[in-house]
Amino acid sequence: MAPETWPDRPGLTSSSRGSRATESLQDRVRQSAGEIIATADADSTYPVKDIPGLVKMLEEERLDFITTDRFALMEKGAMSSRNQFGNSILSFTMRALFNINMKDSQSGMWVFRKSILDDMILKSDWRPSRRS
Repeated sequence: MAPETWPDRPGLTSSSRGSRATESLQDRVRQSAGEIIATADADSTYPVKDIPGLVKMLEEERLDFITTDRFALMEKGAMSSRNQFGNSILSFTMRALFNINMKDSQSGMWVFRKSILDDMILKSDWRPSRRS
């Protein structure tokens, strides 16, 4: 299924899950004109209204990548209890294994500099990892 695009919002794309969605997202990011990219899953669990502030933080603090925490401000019912529990287990495991203070390891809302893509290996599930 081809991604749906909105002519009044350049670069805004919606596509189904799976490898085609991943390829579509990767293509859109690489083809974007901007130097700063913001992504968010379209499931109403992300504070997309905060993107301008996150972009400002990225620039002012000279960061390359910001990931968000859905749980701090998430509206009740936006995510099932089962998914919240599973996410807490995955996030705890990541903190324990890698000593990273991350509350939402499965977040799909990121703000990052497009230039970091050259240093990453993008997996089929769009979870980035740094090149060695």
